[in-house]
Amino acid sequence: MPPTRVVESGSNDEEARAQAHAWLDDVSLPPGATDAAPNAAALNSYTGWPCGPVAELEAFWLVPDATLRETAEWIDANPAGDLMSVWGEHRPESMNYDGMMLGFIPEVGAQEGIVYTLTTAPNGILVRAEVAAQTSDASCPELPEGELYGPPGMG
Repeated sequence: MPPTRVVESGSNDEEARAQAHAWLDDVSLPPGATDAAPNAAALNSYTGWPCGPVAELEAFWLVPDATLRETAEWIDANPAGDLMSVWGEHRPESMNYDGMMLGFIPEVGAQEGIVYTLTTAPNGILVRAEVAAQTSDASCPELPEGELYGPPGMG
């Protein structure tokens, strides 16, 4: 369900931007989802992509009369662009609060893909998709020995 309103930032690399748009264009949300304004609900987090440069996109939808669980289960069952959940087969049940983040990546260890932020709104669930696609020359900053980057969307 491609959104009509997309915020673009980061690298202008054509290949990375095309990949980010392909992932965003393949997003599937529950029936009835509509474009939403970024201020339709309070969002108190954002995704920092540690490796780059990346082309970034951001889009918002409202899923009316839905619950967090229903919306998350839909996204889990309908991943965009053959991306895989950072949770694997089973997202923890304890994530059903008034908001949650769901990360999807192209391969294990990737620092690109889509992070969905779901939060309750007055009329349903607000969904924000933060999409990042790395350029061909992207790199990751060195980490101290024994430390690893966490998967996107894990907090």
